[in-house]
Amino acid sequence: MAIYSYCRALRWIVTQYISTLKLIQGSSPTATPLPEQLPTFIRRSPMISTWHFRFFLLAATIATCFAVQDVQARSDTIGASESARHIGQKKTVCGKVASAFFSFRSRGQPTFLNLDKPYPEHVFTAVIWGSDRGQFNEEPEKAFWEKRICVTGLITSYRSKPQITVNSPSQIELQPTK
Repeated sequence: MAIYSYCRALRWIVTQYISTLKLIQGSSPTATPLPEQLPTFIRRSPMISTWHFRFFLLAATIATCFAVQDVQARSDTIGASESARHIGQKKTVCGKVASAFFSFRSRGQPTFLNLDKPYPEHVFTAVIWGSDRGQFNEEPEKAFWEKRICVTGLITSYRSKPQITVNSPSQIELQPTK
């Protein structure tokens, strides 16, 4: 009997976690109120005390906090095609490197990583200046070629195209292949 009440309480916690996640993401929530018979059942059970019930409520609260943090982290991640709408904001932009070029003869020796579409139809560019190339273990234009990456930083605009200037390798995260 005690195991049954634990399972019901845990199922309620998981349901609340999922419902909170859906609500925050904008989906229709399926939140279920705590079954009225659950507190009574827990109080009647000799093996389950009010302390156990409080633990379940605390666990539900913690699960909800994790759901909120998870959604907030995802809301800062956008696709390359969405980046133009976020100029001036710090975001993580993800996409596939469609073209990459180290312009060693240009002033500043920039490396361009163009996401989703190759230059000149690119929708987003990660720029690594020559002064920062030495921080990378291998040449960025070769290391990230045709790979999915996420670039974190302040989105700026150059010639009406969104870009992030990469100052450190930690700003670029290689994504697993699908």
